Amino acid sequence: MELSFIYISTPHALAAFAKQWAKEKVLAIDLECENNLHHYGAYLSIIQLSTPAKVDLKTKEIIKPAQNFIIDLLAIKDKKDRQPIIDVLADPKIEVIFHDYSFDFRIIGTEFDITPQKLFDTQAAAQLLGDEKISLGDLIEKYIGVKLEKGFQKADWTKRPLPENMLTYAVQDTFYLIELKNKLEAELKKKKRFKWLGEELKLITGQKWKNPDLQFTNLKGVKSLDEKERAIAYELYQLRDKFAEELDKPAHYVLSNKFLKDLACRPPPGISGWKRLRLHPKVKAKANLWDEAVQIGKKKTFPIETPERKKFSIQQKKLLEEIEGKRNKVALELGINGHLIANKLQMIEYTASPGKVADRKKIFRDWQSELLF
Repeated sequence: MELSFIYISTPHALAAFAKQWAKEKVLAIDLECENNLHHYGAYLSIIQLSTPAKVDLKTKEIIKPAQNFIIDLLAIKDKKDRQPIIDVLADPKIEVIFHDYSFDFRIIGTEFDITPQKLFDTQAAAQLLGDEKISLGDLIEKYIGVKLEKGFQKADWTKRPLPENMLTYAVQDTFYLIELKNKLEAELKKKKRFKWLGEELKLITGQKWKNPDLQFTNLKGVKSLDEKERAIAYELYQLRDKFAEELDKPAHYVLSNKFLKDLACRPPPGISGWKRLRLHPKVKAKANLWDEAVQIGKKKTFPIETPERKKFSIQQKKLLEEIEGKRNKVALELGINGHLIANKLQMIEYTASPGKVADRKKIFRDWQSELLF
C-alpha cells in the first residue's frame, strides 16, 4: 500500500499544522533518532505523526481521510520554533499512541523537557494480552493482517535529503498505530484487563524521563579490571568521548570498548607505541594525549563498591517462594509473563519490608495486588 504524507521542514508549516493536530482526540506518534550509531550523541531527527480518519457515524462514510506527517527536526532546530509540536505532545486532552514508549520518552524528555500526559502504548497493551511476539511489525501482521516493510532499522536518519523509500518506511509505523490501538483496546476490555493498562500508563506518565548519559561503570567488562587498570581505562574513556564529539562519530568508532580495556591492561610503550596502532589518523596525530591519559591513570585507582546483598531469614525465603509461586500460577492461568504481575524487585521488597501485609501490598499496583492476594 502506497502511503502519502506531508513533509514539514519550516517553523511556519509546523505551526499551521499543529493548530489542526491540537483539535484531535488521538494521534499516532513515532520517532527516528540518531543514537550513537552513525554520529556522536543521541538526538531527534524526524517525528512521524498520523491523524485518524473522520467517519460519519450514521452512514459510515469517511468524511476526512487519515493524514500522515513527517516533521524534520534537523531543519527546525530552535526550541521556540519546535514549541507547537511540544505543546501537542504535552496536551493532556490528546491521547498519543506510541509503540514501546521507553526510548522515545527519554529522547522527548531530554530534548523537549516534557512527558506526554495521555499515553496508549501498544507494546504494553500486547504484553497484558499475552502476546509473545510484541514487535510493531508482528502485532500489525497479527491484528491487521499487513506485513510491514523492513530494512531501515539501522539507517542514518540524519542524512538530507532523506530518500523517498526511507520516508515511506518511517510513516508506515504511525499509519497503522491507530487501528492497532483500537483492536488491542477492544481485546483488553473483552478480557477485563483495560484497567491494568491504565494503571501502568499512569505510572509511566507520572515520571520525568531523560536519556541517561553513558556511564563508564556501565561499560561491559569494566568491573573485571583491577583498580589500577580501571583508572587507566577511565582516563582513556574520557579522552575517547572528547575525540568522538570532535569527529562527530560514535565513541566505538574511535576505540571499541574491548580495545579500550585491552589498552588499559597493556598500554602501548609511550607515544611511539600509540602511533603504531591502527587508529583514526586524527587520533594518531594526538598520540601524546593518549599517552598522557595513561600516565595520569597510572597514578590513580578506581575502586567500585559492590553493594552488600541482603540475607533473608528462613521465614523470608519461604515468603519469597510463596509469592513467586503464586505469581507464576496466576501468570500461567492468564497466559501472560510473570514479571508483569510481580517483578523481582517488587517481590524482594515485599519480602524484606517490615510491617503489616496490608501495608506491604502497596508495593504492587492495585491490579497486581488483586491478582496476588
